[in-house]
Amino acid sequence: MKPSISIVIVTKDRYEDLCRAIQSCLRLRGSFEVIVLDDGSEDPRYRKLAEQFPSISVFNDCSSRGYICRRNEGASLAKSDIIVSIDDDAELRDPDLAAKLAVCFSDESVAVVAMPYIDVNKSERVIQEYYREELGAPMVHSYVGTAHAFRRAFFLRLGGYREALIHQGEERDYSIRVLAAGYKLVISDTEPLYHYESPRRSFERMDFFGRRNDIIFHFQNTPFPSALISLPKVVAGGIVHAFRVRRFSKMMAGMMCGLYECFLTSKHPRHPVSQSVYRHYIKLLRSSISRNNAHNSTSL
Repeated sequence: MKPSISIVIVTKDRYEDLCRAIQSCLRLRGSFEVIVLDDGSEDPRYRKLAEQFPSISVFNDCSSRGYICRRNEGASLAKSDIIVSIDDDAELRDPDLAAKLAVCFSDESVAVVAMPYIDVNKSERVIQEYYREELGAPMVHSYVGTAHAFRRAFFLRLGGYREALIHQGEERDYSIRVLAAGYKLVISDTEPLYHYESPRRSFERMDFFGRRNDIIFHFQNTPFPSALISLPKVVAGGIVHAFRVRRFSKMMAGMMCGLYECFLTSKHPRHPVSQSVYRHYIKLLRSSISRNNAHNSTSL
């Protein structure tokens, strides 16, 4: 019998976190499968993961290709029409997740569902929080990779995540392509999952690829003449942010790399969306910012 959802977890050398994530998946109700893709972990315990959790599918690889590539692999391996993607430092908290996602995806125009979550090591604030609108689920411009679900067939047809991004930023790039294809991204009313942001994260890597991929996103997706405004704003904003957080070197290196790859190589060809799609994306983005600001003000 085909599972109602396929849960894909990409992992690397975070064994204790991963075990917690798997155990949370196994507490779900309904028919589901769990797929774990090991991105070149050095921890020997990963080799016995399938023995510890015999009901899940484990794919070990001695090489590291990054979570963007592995998420694409997970989509190819999955058996369900709906894929839930979480990080290995996340914990699902809603036993009725599959049933609630089925309601969201009953709308054939929905391609991605963002799930609420809490960064428990930072605050109690719910991110990607569900709020009820008059008609249907709330639409969003993008989502966070640790807590989302998507249609497998549509994802594969659209080409999945752009692997040239390497690390970070794949969600909004995929999101704007979803909007360009005439589909929607919405938020589910599932119970917030817990995200235990790992202290093992490489912030230098995040600084570099975050700023690099800001440049690539606007170069590839923003239509002319809007790109003439958005690209300089991204560069200026990146410089200001780098000074504000005092992590200047890696962020500047990332921006320089992005500019070089976009304007002096053919590594990232432009595939701009239409002006109407871009305006729709910006409108959804501003709506998300407005809701976040309203939430923060009421929480004070």
